[in-house]
Amino acid sequence: MGTKLQMDDSALGEKAREAIQNGKLPSRSPDSIKGGPGCGEACALCGETLRRNEMELEPEFKAEGEVPELHKHHLHPRCFMAWECEREPSSRDAWGYGANCNKRRETFRSDLPPKGIRT
Repeated sequence: MGTKLQMDDSALGEKAREAIQNGKLPSRSPDSIKGGPGCGEACALCGETLRRNEMELEPEFKAEGEVPELHKHHLHPRCFMAWECEREPSSRDAWGYGANCNKRRETFRSDLPPKGIRT
């Protein structure tokens, strides 16, 4: 079993905060977000491979300048959710989670089987 599945939400949140602070992931909203099957690259947050049988989200950021560039980050849905919650620190609740993050986390638990389903 990979580390991403073993990480709880608080550990993913901590990794997201570190990634934002050290510039590995942006602190602003993406210009666009694409999704689809994993591309085989490493997740920008947890570092695990995004397998082709997994879903990935790809936030894209336009960089202004002489030669406009498009920066992309590949993330598991749970990792994307952790990053999204941590990049909005002004909307954290009393426990340190972003507004509605607990509710949104349930939506993005795609790597876990639905409740009532045994694997």
